[in-house]
Amino acid sequence: ADDSFVTLGYSIAGVGIGYGMYDSDDDESTAISVKTSVAGMTVGYRFDDLDAAAGATDNDQSTYAIGKDLGAMSLTLMYTEQDAADTSNWSLVYAMGF
Repeated sequence: ADDSFVTLGYSIAGVGIGYGMYDSDDDESTAISVKTSVAGMTVGYRFDDLDAAAGATDNDQSTYAIGKDLGAMSLTLMYTEQDAADTSNWSLVYAMGF
């Protein structure tokens, strides 16, 4: 297999825009994201589109996130929806640094 991966990012007026594409010759996945800062928090949206190999199920996923940097620790609350399985879930992600 001849895998390829491309990412692009750009920031304008405090808004970050991202694009990513992965092609494994069988599956192809595309991601588009937007994020910015509001009231000292980072808010973002990401859309993932999976074009699966023949016989497999394609899938779209949307992720909404809001995060706060607290110095040595950061917290991010995410809500994710998937089309293929018709599911959604909430996640709380934290990171600590020393």
